[in-house]
Amino acid sequence: MNDKPWLQSSFSSDSEFVVLRPGRDSILGWGMIFISCSIFLFFGYLIYYGSDNPVVISLGISLTTGCLIKLVEVCFRYIYIDGKSVKISVPLYTVNRPINDITGIDWWQLKYRSRSYTFYRLCGKDKKSMVILGEDAWKNLHEAIRYLASRKSLEPVLVKPPVTIVSHWVLMAVFFTSICTFMLSSTTSPYQMFWKILNFGLFRVFWHTLTKPLSEYDGQKVWFYILLMSVVNLVVLFLVSSADWDQVLTWWLYSPLVEITFRFLFIELPKILRRSQQQV
Repeated sequence: MNDKPWLQSSFSSDSEFVVLRPGRDSILGWGMIFISCSIFLFFGYLIYYGSDNPVVISLGISLTTGCLIKLVEVCFRYIYIDGKSVKISVPLYTVNRPINDITGIDWWQLKYRSRSYTFYRLCGKDKKSMVILGEDAWKNLHEAIRYLASRKSLEPVLVKPPVTIVSHWVLMAVFFTSICTFMLSSTTSPYQMFWKILNFGLFRVFWHTLTKPLSEYDGQKVWFYILLMSVVNLVVLFLVSSADWDQVLTWWLYSPLVEITFRFLFIELPKILRRSQQQV
């Protein structure tokens, strides 16, 4: 493990700002994921016309659409840090937080493919995670952390990784297993119905485990893409399967739209109503 990697970077104390650009590993990684989703969509097209199964092609279209938009975001995003604020800019979306909101910097390292990657977490006044930045996704990251540490007189603290590589792959294995068994099962027998119920539980565990360790900014991004792909999947499924409401309703129950619907009704909507009452 490197000891204080941000101190080993080239940094000028006279710099007035630092700009983080997308890293090559991140662009190549999401490019490969997009190609894989495109291949899945191609075979899903063949399976659909061979077995008349609309789930495969609707899922392929939703995954490919989400990965394409994510690839565009990764290529054109940047982070601008100066003495006043931290500005995270992606296409059609910008987050600007005052630098005074940053009260702590955590860091850890993960080893992947015989290489160690460093990650930093910027914490706010409430000790909650504002954003997590990885060495694999950003260039000039160590310079930016050294800039923030010097401007705020903060010492990054070594912490335990919130998610390990092993837990990540286990989570992905559970996710894809639940998807495959869901597509192959039906409700024609009690045994198949058991798999439906089991998959429903696995999906809930997956979404909760995926979003729990995320920072405020990363959580917003993940829920955006989850919502996008869920809506695209349901729309395509509705169009391709000729309004098969049973399949559409089932996929709605298995998708994160359940969490999003309940969160809006019981958390976001009361906040909106309280703000409107206070304004009146």
